[in-house]
Amino acid sequence: MGRIIRKTLTALLIVASVTTAAVVCAAVQVFDGTGQWHTNDDDNQTIAMARAKQRAQVDAQKKAGVYLKTFSRTINFELADDEISAVTNNIIELVGDVHYDKKIIPLSEQQTTLLYTATLKAKIDPDGIRDWLSRDAKDKVTIVQQNNTLQDAASENDKLAADLTEQYQRAKTKAEKDKLRQQMEQADRDFLANQKLEEGLKLYYAKDYSGAIRLYNEAIELNPNLAMAYNNRGEVFRNLGEFNRALQDFNRALQINPQLDLAYNNRGNVYQAIGNHEQAFNDYNQAIELNPNLAMAYNNRGELLRNLGQYDKALQDFNQAIKLNPKEALTYNNRGNVYHALGQYEQAFNDYNRAIELNPNLAMAYNNRGEVFRALAQYDKAIQEYNRAIELVPDFAIAYNNRGLAYTLSGNFNQGVSDSTKALQLEPNYPEAYTSRALAYAMSGNFQQAIDDNNRAIELNPNLAVAYYLRGVCYQELGEEAKAQADLTRAKELGYDG
Repeated sequence: MGRIIRKTLTALLIVASVTTAAVVCAAVQVFDGTGQWHTNDDDNQTIAMARAKQRAQVDAQKKAGVYLKTFSRTINFELADDEISAVTNNIIELVGDVHYDKKIIPLSEQQTTLLYTATLKAKIDPDGIRDWLSRDAKDKVTIVQQNNTLQDAASENDKLAADLTEQYQRAKTKAEKDKLRQQMEQADRDFLANQKLEEGLKLYYAKDYSGAIRLYNEAIELNPNLAMAYNNRGEVFRNLGEFNRALQDFNRALQINPQLDLAYNNRGNVYQAIGNHEQAFNDYNQAIELNPNLAMAYNNRGELLRNLGQYDKALQDFNQAIKLNPKEALTYNNRGNVYHALGQYEQAFNDYNRAIELNPNLAMAYNNRGEVFRALAQYDKAIQEYNRAIELVPDFAIAYNNRGLAYTLSGNFNQGVSDSTKALQLEPNYPEAYTSRALAYAMSGNFQQAIDDNNRAIELNPNLAVAYYLRGVCYQELGEEAKAQADLTRAKELGYDG
């Protein structure tokens, strides 16, 4: 059985993308918010009140964000500022009704303005931070980027509308006022559309994807040329695995705004998911050309290069991503995977450790650190890492499979079979789990069961070289030399010769 052990597992390095929750308990906090908006008698008063409300919400969100940042320190998990903003804006809730006051403010003997003051209360449950810690790492990056973009757009629209209102009040001629009125109405439409995008992001955050799509549709109805609405809807479709619809939305976003770096990055993710590596690479390049500070684009291009085996270039991209955003745990994890693939285990350990330091709930980092221990034949330590990953994510099929391999290699074949079986219960079409269980069967002398599992693995993935190799070795043990040689030859053709 030494031949089976020697190289069978080298093709089974699998990296997952999972995060999980920390236990956090704290009292709900309530914050006051106040906002004011100046308007004219002939302006849309409903929108004027909505603008005052938005400023009040921003006021409450800032106060809540300060609290949430302090709270995150108390649980030894300090969030970056843009994460604080994303979490706060998506979990804060209004308490009761918004109160409005209206005052008439004289500008001159002939002219007055209206001042709306909105006051509100909003609550935030710090326990909601668990959802953030439990989110998929890439999903968190998406939410942060969309939140940043939406907050910038809201701020710009607020300033534009205020400037236009002041210009309108100073305008002397009807022609000037008519022109400004058209600009103000467009700004109001953009304001309403942006509000739909913010509400849509909240629903996306809550994993109400159909609700998010509905609000993005409404935003597009208000402004058919709002590129971010198509981009954000495309992200929902991508998350749902509806790649064709996602591509249509990203294409439309870029048709409207060819400078939208996020849409290039996001379209690149779709192309990478469907195996169109060249298009993915081109899109990441374009995103970086438009925004050299877009850390996620370097990270994603690095992942593509790693998957293509171009490790030196991948390291360059991950290094740049870390330089731009040194607090992103996912990037350290991904760079660690490159070092692991290169056999540079000390550097891999350092990166996984740093990823865990930044995000103690990043299950994939524990899994991958376990993979390094397994490669070093330190099976007990590897099992401890897989245990932690599974503790964080109880349905983490890859961690079960990898723990099963560690048990098998340590001589505990029954537990190896048990863990691989559990992985298959969670992911029935997981070919590597069949080969892992086959290894446990083979090492315990159950060659026919091993062959059966490899048959299933090959059905699921006809190019899984290790399955042919292991099946060939099992056929040799059973004395079926012709079948053995056919399988071993096929494994070698696929790049695996044991």
